[in-house]
Amino acid sequence: KSQILEERRKIVNILLLDLDQWNRKQIATIPLGNRFLVFKHKAMEYYADKYGFNTISLLNYLGHSGSLRPETLSTVMRKLKEYDVKVLFSEQKPPSKLIKSISQKSSISIASKPIYVDGIRPGGSILTTAISNTCIIVNSLSGSCNKQTGQILKARWEALVR
Repeated sequence: KSQILEERRKIVNILLLDLDQWNRKQIATIPLGNRFLVFKHKAMEYYADKYGFNTISLLNYLGHSGSLRPETLSTVMRKLKEYDVKVLFSEQKPPSKLIKSISQKSSISIASKPIYVDGIRPGGSILTTAISNTCIIVNSLSGSCNKQTGQILKARWEALVR
């Protein structure tokens, strides 16, 4: 039994390395000037660091009430303009009041789909959530996500967990 578990562990490790390479290929299609992530949650900072994105985490600017004070709002707006941010990312649907407000004030659109940072996409797995998040980010930032190769990774994962 331990040999079977060891084999599965090796397959999972290979699959996760392949996912990492797949992520890198998708992200490479994003123009360098567009590689900026703005979100309310700090969980995406690891992803951003690993794949070469600059970030603005809105949590750094929030007060205890969960809203931005006028002085911090102006700081966020200045950074969005300075970095020529193209899209805001939401972790929920509909987007939070904060993301909507910043979008309205800055004229920066909100990605059409939320990214999942706290857990797994409904009906998904850890792997399909990662693929979905990458495609949402890449497509929102003027890149091109290859969903077909993502589906191959998904099929490999599903074959493993059956």
